[in-house]
Amino acid sequence: MLAGREQKLSCCMKDWEPFESSCYYFSKDIDTWNGSRKKCTNMNSTLVVITSETEQVFLIRKGKEETITYYKKPPENFCIGLSREETKWQWVDQTPTSSNEMFWKPYEPSSHKGEDCVVMYVRGNQDLKNWNNVMCSSSKHYYICETMPVNF
Repeated sequence: MLAGREQKLSCCMKDWEPFESSCYYFSKDIDTWNGSRKKCTNMNSTLVVITSETEQVFLIRKGKEETITYYKKPPENFCIGLSREETKWQWVDQTPTSSNEMFWKPYEPSSHKGEDCVVMYVRGNQDLKNWNNVMCSSSKHYYICETMPVNF
């Protein structure tokens, strides 16, 4: 260590997965999108905000690994932190959306009334485009939370 400089260590909490500068929690329970958002908030995190293709690739890969490792019935979807506010899509942390960083399945988002929240489909062999809009308070899914690492 260099004199006069402190070296900070950062790590993720137990059951959280590190990637780049964030930690991710893949739920073992299901809830509505609204309920999932509250559960992430209660863990001092947010539903995941996806800002790059590399993050999307990591989440797909890890989501598929999680389905093999932890679940009796493999999940099809994980809630992510994107929802429709009025007429535009908005991340839960107010990160601006960009069409270059949107990974909608073909023919999504649909215009069905009430489908204002987004899930990531992880079952099967699909490309990067695996987002689907769903009802926020009636359909239940697994969810992914995101937070910053803990510094020591």
